[in-house]
Amino acid sequence: MFGRFATIFVVLIAAVGLSACTEKPPQRIQAAKFNTPSFSDAEAVWRNATLALPVRGSVGSMVTTNDGAIGLLQLAGAKPSTRWPVILILNGCEQKVSLQLMRAFAEQGFVTFSLDSAARRREPIDCGPDKDGHERARLNSQYKEGELDYALNELQSVSWADTQNFFLLGIGEGSTTVARNSGRFVKARILAEWDCSGGSSAVGVQNDEGSPVLLINSAGMPIGKQDGCATYLVNQIESQSLTLPESYPNGILLEPIVFTQMLQFLDRQLFK
Repeated sequence: MFGRFATIFVVLIAAVGLSACTEKPPQRIQAAKFNTPSFSDAEAVWRNATLALPVRGSVGSMVTTNDGAIGLLQLAGAKPSTRWPVILILNGCEQKVSLQLMRAFAEQGFVTFSLDSAARRREPIDCGPDKDGHERARLNSQYKEGELDYALNELQSVSWADTQNFFLLGIGEGSTTVARNSGRFVKARILAEWDCSGGSSAVGVQNDEGSPVLLINSAGMPIGKQDGCATYLVNQIESQSLTLPESYPNGILLEPIVFTQMLQFLDRQLFK
């Protein structure tokens, strides 16, 4: 009897071993691959733009992300005939527009877009900490010009945009592209915390006769001279320069006196 059990036990062990040997080895899982987006970097920036818009029947605003085909009239509860003036904001590497400021503009009746170059995938902009604002402006200006041109062209075809009233706001080295914009499609421009200096692709202000400029600087401007851009202004009647002698932890554009000056400047251009 014992011999019979021993034989069965040996057979079972052999069967288990044979089964283990015949199991297939685990398959290696291939690493996930993501295709490069089919659209350009400029379109990616447009699709990922943050925007704030007025909400009908309230004093509030709504903040969302643009998807390139967003139904703003439905979101805002606005009539089909509604046309809003538009503010396009170009950020610098370190100076970003706050949602509080975007909401404040929207509550005054402007649809406000923030174009953030961080959405680029094919050719990222250079925000290296080893470079100052002038160098970053020189390296990145052509990319930001492409982003701005794409956004302005897209806005020409949307039903809710007042195409006669597009405005630009540049912050930090994002101001370079705004300052050098030819004025095509653009009623007026605001430059914040920038001195209009740097390499040949970043220096100066273009065509303020046709597209007036409001300059806003504080003592916290990280580079250059606070009156640098003012030396390039030709339109002494409509272009303006505002410099405050202090620095502001939340940014100069959120200071009540500065925001009021911006609204007055924009209103003068809207109703002239």
